[in-house]
Amino acid sequence: MGGGVSHVWPDGLPLDVVCDAEGTPQRLRLRGNWHIVAEVATRWRVRKGWWRHGRWREYVTVATAGHLLLTLARELPDGSWELLYLHD
Repeated sequence: MGGGVSHVWPDGLPLDVVCDAEGTPQRLRLRGNWHIVAEVATRWRVRKGWWRHGRWREYVTVATAGHLLLTLARELPDGSWELLYLHD
C-alpha cells in the first residue's frame, strides 16, 4: 500500500455491508463484487449536528482479504453504509 488516497467519495458511495451481531463489517459489495473483511484497522464515532439533537456517524477503516484498504461510514441508527476512501 502506498502513501496516499487513490479514490475519494466526499458525499459517500452507497455500499451493501454485512455485519456481525456487534455491527462489525464482515463483508461488503463494491462494484458488484463481494469482498471479505480481513481486519478492522480503526473505528470511531462522531456526533453530527449535536447542537440540533444530531445523529451519530461511525467510521471504520477495513482491510479486505483482497488487499483493499477502505474507509467506510455508517449512519446511526439507520445503519446505511457508504464508501468514503479507497486507499492506495
